[in-house]
Amino acid sequence: MEFYISQFVVLFLIFVRVATMIGFAPLLSHPSIPNLTKIGVAILLSYILYTAHGASGFTDVTASLNLGTLVIFVFKEIITGISIGYAITIVLAGVQFAGYLIASDMGLAMANIFNPELNEQVPVIGQLMNIVALLLFLIMDGHLFLIEALKGSFDIIPLASLDTMWTAGFMQTVVRLTGAVFVIAVKIAAPVMAAMFLSTIGLGILSRIVPQMQVFVFSMGLKVGVGLLMLAGTVPMYVFMIKKILQQFEGETYTLLQLMKQ
Repeated sequence: MEFYISQFVVLFLIFVRVATMIGFAPLLSHPSIPNLTKIGVAILLSYILYTAHGASGFTDVTASLNLGTLVIFVFKEIITGISIGYAITIVLAGVQFAGYLIASDMGLAMANIFNPELNEQVPVIGQLMNIVALLLFLIMDGHLFLIEALKGSFDIIPLASLDTMWTAGFMQTVVRLTGAVFVIAVKIAAPVMAAMFLSTIGLGILSRIVPQMQVFVFSMGLKVGVGLLMLAGTVPMYVFMIKKILQQFEGETYTLLQLMKQ
């Protein structure tokens, strides 16, 4: 009986880590995927990971196990699951924020579309760039990377061990990655923002030269046109930049896991 209780607790803790990752990681946590499907995938992945490591690959969680330690173990697994998908989520948040900056500069901040993932209205350009980033994430086998990182996390952070908690380096990295949202957004939106800035300067000079011209009315169409041309002309650069950022932040996922045990 004790053996079965031990195996059940191990499977439960694995399920908590897997389900948290699925519920937080990009694409896998999309609201269009039914919750029962997510739970089923989490159960299947948990069983596969359990059999892949073997019973001897996990710590004996029945040693001095009580309700208090079980709650701590579950909380640790939740934080670990969030950490696996956090870095990639930051990239997609930065891409979406870049779309908001571009739309604001072009005067399209009010042209919104419903985003089912965030359950709110977002600028059309932001949603478009988010879809491009998700497609690149799939093309780069990002979903497979998340499963690979999940499997590797059990080697870095064993189950039911209290010596792998959250260090100062881990918290600093989380803060740094959170601040990277704004850095990513500015990097991606920089070409269009620069073009909008130069257009505004040009319109200011034009209003001085020709005071009778209705610059405000003329500027609305001009900014939209210039912005769309810049977006179309810099698509290859956006694709290259987003791919590089995704590759960089895949490495940050393992960095977060490593810092949890130092």
